[in-house]
Amino acid sequence: MGKVAILIVLAACGLSVNAHAQNLLAYWNMDASTVSSKFTANQGDQAGTVTMTAAPSGFLNGMSSVTGIALNALPPIGDPNNALHTTTFISSGEECQVVMSGLNLSNMTDLTLSFAVKSNAFFSWGEHMHIDYDIGEGWVDWVESGSTEAGQWEVDSFTLPEAVNGQSSVSLRIRMTDFIAVAQYVDFDNIQITAVPEPGTWALLGGLGIAGLVIIRRRRA
Repeated sequence: MGKVAILIVLAACGLSVNAHAQNLLAYWNMDASTVSSKFTANQGDQAGTVTMTAAPSGFLNGMSSVTGIALNALPPIGDPNNALHTTTFISSGEECQVVMSGLNLSNMTDLTLSFAVKSNAFFSWGEHMHIDYDIGEGWVDWVESGSTEAGQWEVDSFTLPEAVNGQSSVSLRIRMTDFIAVAQYVDFDNIQITAVPEPGTWALLGGLGIAGLVIIRRRRA
């Protein structure tokens, strides 16, 4: 088999793998000691353009920094390893929300949001987690899941619907709601947003590469 043929086969294999590879768009490790500094993305292709905000709801609420967890974390693990801590004394309806804005999904699919979360309350009834998205037409309450196990860290991961694929401006929102909660807290750590480049993007890059190899081969001949 000629060298060009071998290179073409290797390129095709690489395209097959890359067509399903997740690109890290933004990652927040929440290790900063101050709350405001936690909202700056630490890694990712779009870390410099994506923004984050967070806000607890209810009566006598606040945010602070607490000890975090290694679940869903990317290296290097922070020392100290911190998390975002949201609290509310009494809430009915929304407990807290975390919003990530400015994602560019042009030529990308399979937007996935994953994070570590822990919540607990002196009393809580009807707690639910909501994952919402906005593509410039207003917030869509996309999925609702049950409450987290009281006081235990867990990792949740959600792949957003096709409606966000290819959109140039996407916002995501994590919301915790309840019918009523007393002395409630919700902690967030290691928030990741990933997406997969569309096959056409890899095909174009691969086609250009293969064409270049053939041209080089012909010139040498």
